[in-house]
Amino acid sequence: MVIFIKKMMKTLKIIGLAFTVLSLSCSSNDDGPPSGNGGGVEQPPQASYRITFEPKFTAEFHPNDFPANASFSAPVIIAHDANRHMFSLGSLATPGMELYAEEGDFSTLVSEHNQVEGDAELPNIITGTSSIGPEEAKEFIVAVTPGTTYISFVAKLSPSPDWFVGVDGFDLIDPDNGLKDRAEVTLFALDAGTDAGDTYNAADSPESLTIKQKLGLPFSSDPNETGKNLGKLIFERIDSN
Repeated sequence: MVIFIKKMMKTLKIIGLAFTVLSLSCSSNDDGPPSGNGGGVEQPPQASYRITFEPKFTAEFHPNDFPANASFSAPVIIAHDANRHMFSLGSLATPGMELYAEEGDFSTLVSEHNQVEGDAELPNIITGTSSIGPEEAKEFIVAVTPGTTYISFVAKLSPSPDWFVGVDGFDLIDPDNGLKDRAEVTLFALDAGTDAGDTYNAADSPESLTIKQKLGLPFSSDPNETGKNLGKLIFERIDSN
């Protein structure tokens, strides 16, 4: 009887050990979502967007002092994270933004954003190759990743002291944490605050003000209004992985 009881106890210990190992295996998260993804919230996938700049800068819509050689400088588009800004309303322009807004030279602006701090993801920077006519639609293909779902865009208005159109960090994420299929943003003139003047061909007059919407002349006879828009930016998702 004693030998029988000892054999039974040994058998029960083996069964208990096997059950413990099985339990640990089932509780492993190897087949589940990564532990650092915010509790299993689905992340937006990598995708490609067609971004179309459709300017509407004509004497018909902007008759005040309309310049004969109107155009937009080659634009800059950046896909980036939530912490990056090419410009911000109410803030001073960076040296790169100042150079671009005044002269259309984007070299310094690109250099400012062609670097990252910490573990941030390097932004995807797209630049135009030539100036754009006042009604010339231009398309750009931009790839976004889960870490670069914000789009910033700038296009200098030429000629002008330091005026441009732009979008600061447009979020491509929809309310369901997926990527938007399509969106549009209406564009109005912005003032970089680095060169004074209310005419397109105003003489250089350096100033140090914050970036703001351009109100009054030459876009509106009312000093408190923006006047008509200068076009729009269209976002269209065209591919995903």
